[in-house]
Amino acid sequence: MIRGILRVRSSLLIAAASSILLLAVAWAQLGEGTKSPDFRLQSLDGKMLTLAQIRKDPARPGANRVVILDFWATWCDPCKEELPIFQKLHQKYGKKGLVVVGLSVDRGGIRDVKPFVKQRKLTYTMLVDPKGTVKSAYRVRFLPTTFIIDKKGFIRAVHIGYTPEVGAQLEHDIKPLLK
Repeated sequence: MIRGILRVRSSLLIAAASSILLLAVAWAQLGEGTKSPDFRLQSLDGKMLTLAQIRKDPARPGANRVVILDFWATWCDPCKEELPIFQKLHQKYGKKGLVVVGLSVDRGGIRDVKPFVKQRKLTYTMLVDPKGTVKSAYRVRFLPTTFIIDKKGFIRAVHIGYTPEVGAQLEHDIKPLLK
């Protein structure tokens, strides 16, 4: 009788673990090799921009840029840790075919984000997604989440969370894509 109970419990645990795994996969963000969904959002200067527009390289007509797309929020401490890293990447690779895009999910939109960005002297492209529509399209569940998008518009890497090594990891991911 005890063996029967243990088998039932074991089967229930396996079923529960499988269900959790399936839910996690269904909720996972878009992965490597996936075409990045286009979107249209407002920048901090009030302009409406699409990802397709952002990807276009103004220095080389007909060419596209590599995109770092960072989902973040002003209230997210790990996000704040990453912002100087994105600023450095923007300064180092901005003229070499990289565009860094911060995509804030703050509900207050421009009102919350603009003074925050100004105070930190961040000069890369900032967009606001106060309703979370793009966050949902990219299936982002945790902040920060960063996507590396190649010149053809495909996701080549995804970084979730913050570690002190993230700058080196991002640089490692983008260098081959910039060639």
